[in-house]
Amino acid sequence: MSAREKEELRKYIDKNLARGFIEPSNSPLGAPVLFRRKKDQTLRLCIDYRGLNAISTVNKYPLPLVKDLIAQLSEGQIFTKLDLIEAYHKLQIKPEDRWKTAFSCAFGLFNYCVLPFGLCGGGIQESEGSLFLDKQWGLAVLTRAQAAKENKRTAISTGGGEIWEEELKRAYGMDKWLQTNKEQGELCGDLVFVNKKLYIPECLRQEMLRKCHDNKGAGHLGPTRTIKLLAKQCWWPGMRKDARGYVTQCELCAEGKTPPGKPQGLLQKVVEPMRPWECVAMDFVGELPPSRGHRYIWTILDLFSKQAHFVALPKLPSAEKLADLYVKHVYRLHGCPDKIISDRGVQFTAKFWGKFLQLLGAERNLSSAFHPATNGGVERTQQTLCQFLRMYTNYRQDDWADLLPFAEMAFNGAVHSATGRAPFEIVYGQEVAPFPRLPEWKEGEGQTDKEWLAKIKQGWQTVVEALRETQKKYKLFADRRRREGDKLGEGDLVWLSTKNLKLGFPSKKLAPRYIGPFRVAKRINEVTYELRLPKDLGKVHPVFHCSLLKKYKGTLDSGEQ
Repeated sequence: MSAREKEELRKYIDKNLARGFIEPSNSPLGAPVLFRRKKDQTLRLCIDYRGLNAISTVNKYPLPLVKDLIAQLSEGQIFTKLDLIEAYHKLQIKPEDRWKTAFSCAFGLFNYCVLPFGLCGGGIQESEGSLFLDKQWGLAVLTRAQAAKENKRTAISTGGGEIWEEELKRAYGMDKWLQTNKEQGELCGDLVFVNKKLYIPECLRQEMLRKCHDNKGAGHLGPTRTIKLLAKQCWWPGMRKDARGYVTQCELCAEGKTPPGKPQGLLQKVVEPMRPWECVAMDFVGELPPSRGHRYIWTILDLFSKQAHFVALPKLPSAEKLADLYVKHVYRLHGCPDKIISDRGVQFTAKFWGKFLQLLGAERNLSSAFHPATNGGVERTQQTLCQFLRMYTNYRQDDWADLLPFAEMAFNGAVHSATGRAPFEIVYGQEVAPFPRLPEWKEGEGQTDKEWLAKIKQGWQTVVEALRETQKKYKLFADRRRREGDKLGEGDLVWLSTKNLKLGFPSKKLAPRYIGPFRVAKRINEVTYELRLPKDLGKVHPVFHCSLLKKYKGTLDSGEQ
């Protein structure tokens, strides 16, 4: 049961206890409770009475024919439609039968004093059918406005005033602190004050914290404001510590608030290639305006030399088509890679693509859900590509496919900041001229093939060292804007950010910031975790970066999801 559902359940029990519709029970039975979402995204409480209904004797009678009902209506001139608010709850249950309606929940065992929804043979249909015949039903029929006013009065009456004072007086006699520190308290109208502030006994402190934090007038504010609101009205020893603990464990606050400060998760090394085209990353750009029948760009990047290929595509390819394109544009030039990094597009997660990589002897590395920074090298390359196309494309933007060869030449011929060399120089051992060369200074004789090969391999070692230094600089710079994430282990409970999830709420701004809590199923690495997600979230991949997670600090049992 989620935090929102638990809060709705608590409100339902408090409200109906005050109305006298339910009461605490010691019944040997206990039906489970659950919630279903309505069309307006509010929650409806349901009690599973299938076990009780299975052994109940139902009334059996023939349903009236439609033509007979129409014949009765033909003599009428004035017709009235009544919408009964909580019609079942207008019928009381005999005291000796109330134990049968018991339901069990996180707040205890209760049974109904009035007829609940979900019982077969409840008798409400017979009563509604005879309302205009015998005129002896005697139900209090309310309009929706009157029902809303009644609910509001009930909610107000449970908060304070004389009822609260009576509870205080009863609790003072059982309070341990007050019994050992009577000299510190002062009586004022049978109530105890300490330093002119009302003393709250231990058994009512949770209720007071709920009143000063959960109440609509309090606003679910943070610990500092909650403490100040408490300090204006009351006092007890350790009040600040209790208030901070209560606010920290508040599940509605955890759902609705984003933690302040830097995001979690320090920068981690993805791969460390040692030669050109050993580790390959890829992604797609699009959808773009049509250009010679193409709408997408397939970007392939070598993470060692930073050499890139840009391939125009008419549409996003299937896994089979992608394998064919890889053979034509990458394999024929660079051979088999050791690793291929990509996001979780349907092409890259397909079984066919996985089998194809097995034939190449390549390992498939997929980014975590909703965390494109895992494939940051390609993302940065695509930014440079789009920048190039913006500079040279025409006003109609329909010639970008013709510009891709020039973009590839410009990118691979330029010195890369990570390696200090141009990709062409790292791969081929010499620079490739994008336009006719100017006269150059010539020295001595040309190099032998062995000297040429040694020069290339020596250059690779220099690139490895340059990449390591660049990664250190990137990590130092990136970690200034991040913080170390919570240490999570298998079985821990966490909240999941709704930033990238579609939950069906009418407004994203008013939707919960986090949902859960969910249990950690597996720790992938220092910043990535796999969660146990419910099926109703749909096809959401369960592996997430810790920046999308928040450690649960509530009081759920260890076995509860």
